Amino acid sequence: MIKRGKETGAISLVPAAALLAAAVFIGSMLVPTVAIADTSSTPTTPTYVTNGNVYAIASSGGITYIGGAFNQVGPAGGSMETRNRLAAIDESTGAVTSWNPDANGAVNALAVSGNYVYIGGAFASIQSTTRNYAACVDTSGALQGWNPIISNDVRALVIDGTNIYMGGDFATVNSNTRNRAACVDTSGALQGWDPNVGSGSGTNVYALALSGTNVYLGGDFTSVQSTTRNYAACVDTSGALQGWNPNTNGEVRALAIDGTNVYLGGYFTSVQSTTRNYAACVDTSGALQDWNPDVSGTGTVVHALAVSGTNVYMGGAFSAIGGTSRNNAACVDTSAALQVWDPNVSWTVRALSFSGTTLYVGGLFYTIGGASRPYFAQFDDLTITANAGPNGSVSPSGTISVNYGTDKTFTFTHAANYHVADVKVDNVSVGTPDHYDFTNVTASHTIDVRFAIDTFTLTPSAGPNGTIFPDTVQTVNYGTDKTFNIAANDHYQIADVVVDGTTHLGSVSSHTFNNVTANHTITANFTQDQQPTPTWFLAEGTTAWGYECYISIENPNDEAVSATVTYMTDAGAVPGGDIDLPAMSQATVNPASILGEKDFSTKVECKEGKTIAVDRTMTWTGEGAPSPDGHCSIGVTGADTTWYLAEGSSAWGFECWLLIQNPNAQEATAQVTYMIEGADPVTVQKKIPAQSRKTYNMADDIGAKDASIKVDADIPVIPERAMYKNNSRSGHDSIGTTAAAPSYYLAEGTTDWGFTTYVLVQNPNAGDAEVTVTYMTSSGAVPQGSFTMPGNSRKTIRVNDVLPASDFSTQVTGSQPIIAERAMYWGEGTTLGEASHDSIGLSAPHTTFYLPDGETSNGRETYTLVQNPNQVDVTVEVSYLTPDGTGNVVFTETVGANSRKTFNMGDKGISGRAAVMVTCKTAGARIMVERAMYWNSRGAGTDTIGGYSD
Repeated sequence: MIKRGKETGAISLVPAAALLAAAVFIGSMLVPTVAIADTSSTPTTPTYVTNGNVYAIASSGGITYIGGAFNQVGPAGGSMETRNRLAAIDESTGAVTSWNPDANGAVNALAVSGNYVYIGGAFASIQSTTRNYAACVDTSGALQGWNPIISNDVRALVIDGTNIYMGGDFATVNSNTRNRAACVDTSGALQGWDPNVGSGSGTNVYALALSGTNVYLGGDFTSVQSTTRNYAACVDTSGALQGWNPNTNGEVRALAIDGTNVYLGGYFTSVQSTTRNYAACVDTSGALQDWNPDVSGTGTVVHALAVSGTNVYMGGAFSAIGGTSRNNAACVDTSAALQVWDPNVSWTVRALSFSGTTLYVGGLFYTIGGASRPYFAQFDDLTITANAGPNGSVSPSGTISVNYGTDKTFTFTHAANYHVADVKVDNVSVGTPDHYDFTNVTASHTIDVRFAIDTFTLTPSAGPNGTIFPDTVQTVNYGTDKTFNIAANDHYQIADVVVDGTTHLGSVSSHTFNNVTANHTITANFTQDQQPTPTWFLAEGTTAWGYECYISIENPNDEAVSATVTYMTDAGAVPGGDIDLPAMSQATVNPASILGEKDFSTKVECKEGKTIAVDRTMTWTGEGAPSPDGHCSIGVTGADTTWYLAEGSSAWGFECWLLIQNPNAQEATAQVTYMIEGADPVTVQKKIPAQSRKTYNMADDIGAKDASIKVDADIPVIPERAMYKNNSRSGHDSIGTTAAAPSYYLAEGTTDWGFTTYVLVQNPNAGDAEVTVTYMTSSGAVPQGSFTMPGNSRKTIRVNDVLPASDFSTQVTGSQPIIAERAMYWGEGTTLGEASHDSIGLSAPHTTFYLPDGETSNGRETYTLVQNPNQVDVTVEVSYLTPDGTGNVVFTETVGANSRKTFNMGDKGISGRAAVMVTCKTAGARIMVERAMYWNSRGAGTDTIGGYSD
């Protein structure tokens, strides 16, 4: 036997115990073999009816057998045929068949086994041949020799292999005492099974159910085998009374078993001294369940039960379920929730049975839902079967049940770059619509949707210093494969291969798009062969004008190194001395101890030629400001002729200063282009003396504007940009970047905790760029709608307006190479006033990051922000490096795909200063990292990217 789930239509095997219960008939009620999904509340038209009561229904082989007190069967309102108490209905046509056993008394119970129909009731003959209360007729209508001699009415039958169990109000079988229950095999021989149910007049067994080796009995008895059992009991097939004891306070007229649950219906109002009005559930261990439909009405009784999937159908004499109107038939689920099925039967229902997806109902009624249906009706589970071919879907899909006379709409969705090619309804084409409506459904239907293939484009691109092949847009058919090969120029290596702007493959030399089903892009980025980064430059720096300045140096090597510091001042180079750094350590340098009050740039060089990392922090307190503030920037590892700085403003109360360091022995000439938001760009020329640094006020060049900056110099230089607000109450500073790129990444960002975050995007190209921004939150990627930027322009995004109350990292992608930077502000309106920090982004993620500054003392908080732009989770190793290299802390964490995670240095027991090193340990994956610091109750703060290596 199979059982079809109510919602999904999935097929599952039923356990053997349930199989035995579901394959037999219980009194006049059949436990269904197939669950239905949405039974119509309207009886099927046309259907055959009877002229008298129907007490029993059973189905097998496309035929439904009915028994009762009728003598005619025919179409509703049409000509009737004689059928005395027994008839057979052809399920495919609804018409009565020639099967005609001709019982001379009422039929109460039916059970089908193979080609044989077993009959129980109040008759004395079948086909004018003596049969006392029980008989067997084959499916062709021939009376069989099976002839147990029973002393009185049979009211219930169940079959277990070759044994037929019977219940009723008899006292003997084959002249042997059998009170109300007995077992006779298929030869007619009485078996030893003897429950000995009650005694005396009026005692009956009305219902039987079989599960495994247990036979459940229901009736109006009060004892079984001389042991108290009020109205329900269980006797196993060996004849032993079981402990199962619902102890109802009134007759049990119906039983149904579903797995380990036994459902009971009848005249009772309590079970095991607990209120249960006319229907209840007791599991096979004997425990009363919470299932409580609360049946009510005048003369209330439940005569029939049928379990279908997660629904329990009930029939009897009642007018309400749980206080809601339901006349004589209803459906509740296995949690006892009332379902929509509401046939509104005019009088008592005595039998319920499923055949396939059709529900048959028999009883004493005349009408259903106001329509004439004397004594017998069927409710079809009309279905529409919806199928879709590959590369698309139909919704809903599969076999869908619909109520008679209702409407149903199906919608079609094609896969990317596919389209609807043909829709067939009942095998007839209806064209290529995007949906189809079935109206006033009165029959089952099919709908089949097919989709046709389109082609897809694969768009390759390569950054400087390498190639990708093929290097032109490739058009491929759906489902095919395509390989791209990547190669770096001499002295360069593949840095990263990015698919669709988000999936980072790492330094792979080829990539194959397998089974292509969408458009894709593939971008190859290249970097110089990995070299140590022993030399660092810091363009900004001052110990004058009320500023304090310190320089942080990180040694990420497992051996000690030393670093030489040189300050470039207006008076020339000033030696800053050598700094010794133990293995895996950090050092802090105070320029004021050598320079006094001075403006300067800085060069730091590892004497051993090993990799180090260097950043610079400046602090100050603005005139009359309630809190100090500071800014910090990582250095750069070399000068260049072209630089981009995405942020810049001389409006809104900002001062914006461009600082250009010239480390060369000759004067530099720089063309400075301001890419103004909402206006045309402006270019001015600057002269920077040899081995010096010059500072320029943006307002002197363009007035009060928002603008990105591009610096083009005739010889390599190093710029930084510093901004101050509210009479220097707050400020931030950042290096630039030497190249635009298809994507830029920003690890830090929040619109929660009182912060306002801005993302600044620079388009340095002559033509427009289509820009897409994706925010990577703790719960995954959140895209922002794309926008177009004119050539040589800048765009400001106030992230709070598009992603409120969130911590995030950011990825900015352009159809042409772009630059992105991020500024954050907080504290406006507080007693400490507004503070800020800022950082340039990076054009590609990397394997390892070095962040030289960090502190947990002096009221400082240090946070490390790790962005994972990969499609998979990554493992990162975080190291905190102390000034003497002892007491370092190293730990690993997982960062979710397309998300970001924040680490608080204070959580790991660091007391004092420490540098940070973060390494991605997941093969082929790379990350982005920033470091943010706050102090003076967050009245001040800094942020910076670090150095990196791959």
